[in-house]
Amino acid sequence: MMAMLVVLACGEAPCDVPNTADLQPGEQTGPAMRPGSNCLRCHTTGGRAASAPFSIGGTVYESHDAEVCGGVGGVTVRVTDANGKRVSVVTNDVGNFWSTEPLVAPYSLEVERAGRVAAMPVTTPTGGCALCHSWPDPVSAIGRIRAP
Repeated sequence: MMAMLVVLACGEAPCDVPNTADLQPGEQTGPAMRPGSNCLRCHTTGGRAASAPFSIGGTVYESHDAEVCGGVGGVTVRVTDANGKRVSVVTNDVGNFWSTEPLVAPYSLEVERAGRVAAMPVTTPTGGCALCHSWPDPVSAIGRIRAP
């Protein structure tokens, strides 16, 4: 069975916020916060946003080296967990996506836009996408998650 979550943006994205677990003075929380950051840094058991834990979370961009505020809305992100459970989410206006559905790692992922699909070539042990998909200092991926 496919679970579906659609995420909607509210407000503008604070793009100059450092990627830390600490909220900055005046920083707003919500669907548009911190595009390009590792959502699971806080949205996990024991994290600062433990009351709203995510199983997966990230931001989709036009290119692997896009600016942090260059997220793309309307992209479908599909995740299949180790038990075959599938979850589909749609990026919001700043490109952010997440799910609170319980999932079991490792995950297989793919993104789809306008009928074009791109699958991640390997499975991942974490739902914190920006842990690897970062820019300008990519960790182990080639950069940001790119919409096809």
